[in-house]
Amino acid sequence: SLSAGVVKADLPHVADLRALDAKLYREQGMAFSVTADGPMRGIRVSPHIYNSLAQMDAVADALLRA
Repeated sequence: SLSAGVVKADLPHVADLRALDAKLYREQGMAFSVTADGPMRGIRVSPHIYNSLAQMDAVADALLRA
């Protein structure tokens, strides 16, 4: 069966999540929803059924390298 979900990841070692979001969009075409501060701080990843496993691996790699 196919499904999709939403994941929100806080990257505490990244001081400016908006700058990271802009960089990933500019360099790799990845778009995220960002909550820059507060108790819900993080980058939201919202994969859909049309995203491939390779695309999701690329997102995971980009966030790990951030």
